Amino acid sequence: ATTPLLPSVRAAMEPYLNGSFGNGTKNGIHTLYDYWSGLSLVNVRITDVDWSVWIDGAANGGNGEYFNAYNSYFHGRVGCYKNTSPSGQALIHTLTSCISQTDNGGTQFWVTSTQLNVFGWSCTQAGGAAANTFLHLADTLSGKLNFVGGRCEHVNTLISWNGGSGAQMGTVNIEGIDFVGMDGVQSFLSGGGTNCNYRFVIKRCAFGINTPIAGPLVVAINGGGNEQIIFEDCDFAGWGSYTQISANPHVTLIRCRYIDTGSVAHAL
Repeated sequence: ATTPLLPSVRAAMEPYLNGSFGNGTKNGIHTLYDYWSGLSLVNVRITDVDWSVWIDGAANGGNGEYFNAYNSYFHGRVGCYKNTSPSGQALIHTLTSCISQTDNGGTQFWVTSTQLNVFGWSCTQAGGAAANTFLHLADTLSGKLNFVGGRCEHVNTLISWNGGSGAQMGTVNIEGIDFVGMDGVQSFLSGGGTNCNYRFVIKRCAFGINTPIAGPLVVAINGGGNEQIIFEDCDFAGWGSYTQISANPHVTLIRCRYIDTGSVAHAL
């Protein structure tokens, strides 16, 4: 079972953790309290858990700011990083040069409201019938999420999101990541709803599936929202049709292209 960080533990806790743990426990790092600030994981290996890192904070409304992970390995059966802190203060989290693995149906990042920076992320997700998701916005996002550089295998859904508050206008930036081995059948983008004012900006990324399919790249965006989804200088390969993304009123494509089965590039 998960053990909360009690006040006595927090008072004595060193700012860096080095080691390997997990191996069957429910969660790796699960912060039920978020009075803490400045927790760093360096060269940490968390394996065989549900969530590798879960910033929860459900027991109070404290801080939980300045969380950092560097050169660490995360294997979460359900997902890697989950932030559901209700305080609005679990800000400026940074993950650098980390490796992540999930089971089929897993999610790399599950976020409510925070500010998250991810650099050089390398991940793989097990194949199967369930969708593998890179980013899920579970509630209203007001901060900025930045993902820069890396390689992700077997991600099917790039972003999924729920309806948000009209007052929240969060932004997701994804840049320079290769998404390879996508299954091509699950929804590439999935979400929407009343008062969604999110802006997703995806630049210089590549999206491809191992075996080309005749079906379309699926975009499932519900009506009633005001999302702005911008793809700039991105490449797509392996789908039989791209009309769902090119014709969607929420999506803008700038200098994007698709690669046909003869390895010829075409403008989208």
